[in-house]
Amino acid sequence: MMILQFPMLLLSSTFLPLDALPGWVRFVAAVNPFTYGTDAARAIMLGLDVPSTFTLSGFAVVWRTLVPALVLLGVLDVAFGVVAVRVLNRTLHP
Repeated sequence: MMILQFPMLLLSSTFLPLDALPGWVRFVAAVNPFTYGTDAARAIMLGLDVPSTFTLSGFAVVWRTLVPALVLLGVLDVAFGVVAVRVLNRTLHP
């Protein structure tokens, strides 16, 4: 898994803000789930709206960043969980 996780970590806004990244890295970071997780963690720790990709305007300050991040990460969690269960079922019960 480190073969996948390490490049995803480097191609996210974990170490640098999106504005400081080159154009192609900025695009990859905008669709990278690590960016959304990092934004959510920063919002919780700082108590501020720290958007790097997008925010929602109808919520309180921290929740503008947390809601989109948690929704996206939850959807990805469910989607990849379903894929993992199906692959494991095919492997264990041919």
